[in-house]
Amino acid sequence: MIYRNLFLLLLFAIVVSGCGNREDTPMNGAPAGTNVTRPSSVTEVIGIGRVEPPDDVVPLAAPVGGIVASVVRRDGDSVHAGDVLITLNDATEKLAVAQITQRIATQTTQVKLDEANVTETEARLANKRRYAATTAELEKTGSATRQNLDDAETEIRTLEATLSRYRAAVGVSKERLKELHAERISALHDQDLRTFRAPTDGVVLDMALQVGTSVTQYQTYAQFAPRGEHLVRCEVDELFADRVTVGQYVEIRLIGNQDVVAKGVISSVSPYLRKKSLFSEKSNDQEDRRVREAVIRVNTAATLLINAKVECFIKL
Repeated sequence: MIYRNLFLLLLFAIVVSGCGNREDTPMNGAPAGTNVTRPSSVTEVIGIGRVEPPDDVVPLAAPVGGIVASVVRRDGDSVHAGDVLITLNDATEKLAVAQITQRIATQTTQVKLDEANVTETEARLANKRRYAATTAELEKTGSATRQNLDDAETEIRTLEATLSRYRAAVGVSKERLKELHAERISALHDQDLRTFRAPTDGVVLDMALQVGTSVTQYQTYAQFAPRGEHLVRCEVDELFADRVTVGQYVEIRLIGNQDVVAKGVISSVSPYLRKKSLFSEKSNDQEDRRVREAVIRVNTAATLLINAKVECFIKL
């Protein structure tokens, strides 16, 4: 009986000792107090990056609404500033321009007519003044009556009033002509708004419209990347974040390819660590690692597709 109790006591002690040792050993077999260390002789750091345009991608907004008449540029087309991208139906605007143009022609004729009246009246007035002067001389010698002189002076005053009226008419006609020209400029502007143009040199990324579809004012109709040397925005793991600095040389390779497709220099680095964000599949991804963002200015000619995922080999 005594031997049996001693055996059970010994067995219990062994079990307790085994459980205590298990608590001190992690699931992966490594000692519990082990810390992750980094090698001190690292000569390059690899970050995952994304190719971006020199400026942010611009969502192009429609200045006016209407029905799409033609789509001139498609996805991937390179354009220059002012190149036509989209045209809307502009029949109403064309009619307005034509009507104003006709009114300008009519008003131009009216201005010429009023100016002709002024010219004619000025000639008649000058002639009547000469007649009055001659009559005044004759009246002194008795060769003409006072009545003749009074009649001439009355006609002069009448012609002067008529001339003032015609000159005023010319002024009004010219002002109206100016207004019509301003209306035509406004109508042409309205017509031109129905032609959507590239704001700068760049590349059309995503054309959302097709012929016959409608677009509302301020609706985004395309994504646009301004032209310029591409940049690469990459993320470096927090383990090597403090080794990344501005001015470091970088080789850029496509994922899974050993060929260097571009070269560049780090132009800026973020002052803090952040969650991985460039290639997160979900907004609520649980990340226990932090990264430091670096912006690389590509300084060699290369065909890099915007939003392409690349590996950035940063030379330390």
